[in-house]
Amino acid sequence: MGGKRRRLLLDRWARLAIRGGGAATIVVIAFLFAFLLAEALPLWSPPEISQPRTLSFPAGLHPLFVDRDGRGFAAVDGQGRFFFFSLEDGSSKEVGRLEALRGRVVGAVHDSGLVVALDSGGRVLGARVRGSGSELRIESEGSWPLEGVPKPGTPSLRVSDAGGWTLLYPKLDGDLGIVSRRIEESFLGEPAEVFRERALPGSSGAAAWTLGAGGRWAFAAGAMLRAWEVPDRGAPVLLDEAGVGGRRATALGMLLGDRALVVGGEDGSVAVWFFLRDGRRQTGWRLVEVRRFEPHGTAVVAVEASPRERSFVTADRSGALVLHHSTTGRTLAAFPGGAPSARTLSYFPKAQGVAAFSPNGTVTWWFVRNPHPEASWKAFFAPVWYEGYPGPAFVWQSTGGTDAFEPKLSLVPLVFGTFKGTLYAMLFAFPLAILGALYTSQFARPGLRAAVKSTVEIMAGLPSVVLGFLGALWLAPALEGRVPGVLLACLVLPASAMLLGILFSEVRWLGPVRRTGTEALLFVPLLLVLGWASIASSPSLERWLFDGNFQGWLLEHAGLRYDQRNCLVVGFAMGFAVIPIVFTIAEDALSNVPARLVSASLALGATRWQTAVRVVVPAASGGIFSAAMVGFGRAVGETMIVLMATGNTPVMEWNPFTGMRTLSANIAVELPEAPVGSTLYRVLFFTALLLFGVTFVVNTVAELVRSRIRKRLASL
Repeated sequence: MGGKRRRLLLDRWARLAIRGGGAATIVVIAFLFAFLLAEALPLWSPPEISQPRTLSFPAGLHPLFVDRDGRGFAAVDGQGRFFFFSLEDGSSKEVGRLEALRGRVVGAVHDSGLVVALDSGGRVLGARVRGSGSELRIESEGSWPLEGVPKPGTPSLRVSDAGGWTLLYPKLDGDLGIVSRRIEESFLGEPAEVFRERALPGSSGAAAWTLGAGGRWAFAAGAMLRAWEVPDRGAPVLLDEAGVGGRRATALGMLLGDRALVVGGEDGSVAVWFFLRDGRRQTGWRLVEVRRFEPHGTAVVAVEASPRERSFVTADRSGALVLHHSTTGRTLAAFPGGAPSARTLSYFPKAQGVAAFSPNGTVTWWFVRNPHPEASWKAFFAPVWYEGYPGPAFVWQSTGGTDAFEPKLSLVPLVFGTFKGTLYAMLFAFPLAILGALYTSQFARPGLRAAVKSTVEIMAGLPSVVLGFLGALWLAPALEGRVPGVLLACLVLPASAMLLGILFSEVRWLGPVRRTGTEALLFVPLLLVLGWASIASSPSLERWLFDGNFQGWLLEHAGLRYDQRNCLVVGFAMGFAVIPIVFTIAEDALSNVPARLVSASLALGATRWQTAVRVVVPAASGGIFSAAMVGFGRAVGETMIVLMATGNTPVMEWNPFTGMRTLSANIAVELPEAPVGSTLYRVLFFTALLLFGVTFVVNTVAELVRSRIRKRLASL
């Protein structure tokens, strides 16, 4: 009785331990899901915009810029005096003065630490900004006479990389004038200042204007949107013009990167236009409207672009301000309160706020927190027309060489690459694993079966990093010069296996070999010899069929390029990693088919092959399906092999001779370089959540199917 009680107690503890382990597994999975979800959810958080604050300043000032820390703004008055106004306490301080004024200042603008102003006497005056905040200093840099008389209005200024600048301004005659200052070498090799003034042809009647690309391009909008090239020497050249949809443009702004324009209309419309290269046109450029946003109720009067990314703010005549994002095509938020009579907008240098200036001497500002404007379902899963591209595309390119880079965060190339690599791996692994499991479970002798199973288990113990290392440094270079032979082997070996199987089953004098179950000792060496012969024939095949250069022939005749690290390498290397798990699950399912079904089939006169194919395989179909799904999930989640054995290029093409980038490999590549809390950081967690969901669903479906079929078999 004591022994029975002890066994019952142990059984009870064992059941509790098993249940506890299962519950702990569920808790861990739920925790992982919750953690990934918590890291990804902020991507869809709306922007946070504070309540407006207002400050009055003397009317007639020309606002220039907001301090980099958002503590105040600089402005110049009609007498050329510069002031810094604190947004914290409303105090003001004179910080400099323009010299050589011939009249009142009628327009002033700031860019990259340079202030350029126009006076009513027809002069251009330059000043350099030093310091920040209340320690701001203004140092005059000179003045230059104009031939045309400037009209009151806000000009557009661009500072070039070489230190020169270009100014676009309205003239009293209705045209736009353009002046530039450059430091060029004289014929003696000495630096010399060159000041040029030119007219912008065809710009009469423009209601809005701006410059791009360091002053090399000029844009003006009114009834038409026009673009000019501004050469260092000579007159500006009109590159393209386009209608703005039957409405008159009233505001124009250049987005970060100098490839996209925001056009606001008198009907309240807001649209983004691209300035694209087009070899079919004589000028080589064209303007094209790419996307529209939710319209304002009245005419748009101001556009201001973010200095950090592709967000921009538009203001209409009624004072309503709206935040948009160009790449995603979304209208993100409306600013509370608005700013009636506002005609000039200014983004804080760190994009932490927006200020709206009114001619009557009022500035209204908001603090803005918009950490993830690039994130949207459309940006992740729909084609997006990026700046400089000929049309919408799926692109993953998270980082670039300059701050003006436009992040491209489409997950479609990564999902495509994941399923592409999985497909080629399963094409290699699934037939070998399933047919091997069928042979060992139904035809092999016990000793051979034990040897095969132990060998496969050893295969499962190989680390994936070792397989990736071998695939990258040995298999990829070895395969590069033998592709025709390898492809021939993929055709010869299955056909040879079938022919040899028929031969072994039909030839009478091989009966003793079949009865002893040692046919594999003859079968396998013959296949190895045939495979070696196929691969060894690769140079001859390349000479006879592909003009001695398979890669060149492939590109010329099929339009397919060949990369050394490609899907063939991944298929072989990752297939080698998937075979053990598929083989083990399938072999167990085939071996566990009730013996009475097999015996009944054999007793009715069916051969062993007929019994295996028509009885055993259908009965074990749930297990085989489960093996395929588990192998699929293993391949989907594989990281090291695809990281090392492919070029990690996020391209979308089924060409087996090129690489790809998978979700898991992308996480491994990008996460070490992603700043914590950034959009890229959270997008990587979102891809991890997506990968987690795919593998969880696949494995769950596989287990449900296997359980259902197992119950059906148990009832037989």
